[in-house]
Amino acid sequence: MINRRVFIEVYTSYHLVACCGEDPELETYLPRPLITAIAASQAAGAHGQSVPIDQKRELYQRFFEWEQHAIVGQAVTDAVARLDWPMVQWLAMKPVVRLGYFGAFDWLWFRRFDSTAERIASGQRSFEIANRVGWSRVEALLPSDQCDAGAVGYAAVAVTS
Repeated sequence: MINRRVFIEVYTSYHLVACCGEDPELETYLPRPLITAIAASQAAGAHGQSVPIDQKRELYQRFFEWEQHAIVGQAVTDAVARLDWPMVQWLAMKPVVRLGYFGAFDWLWFRRFDSTAERIASGQRSFEIANRVGWSRVEALLPSDQCDAGAVGYAAVAVTS
């Protein structure tokens, strides 16, 4: 459920910036630095230009930090509060995550999944792994049968463009 909401936010943010990026009202929804980073990526794509890696990293980091604070943090807190069995709660806080593009020895191991700082650090690591393995490989692993790859595709396109 959390990932679905994040994907919806990615999709919505991408399209809102495309149509209304200069509207000051958009800042009630997204912080201006994130709007600027999305708009810069969209502008490069519209001109057929590759987005430099530093600009991709900035877009990813700005969006990831925003989503962790605006969406994920409270959702994780709420989910943890619903776990009333201490052993299950303890296990739930220590997931090992392997994304499809990770190499054989790449994984994210959380000590406290409810730590926003740890989730952000892991997100930054996943970006660097994606950059290392290549954006074409990451993009090839996106689902192609759900709403034109849905928000996942828009997130990847924003970063891989």
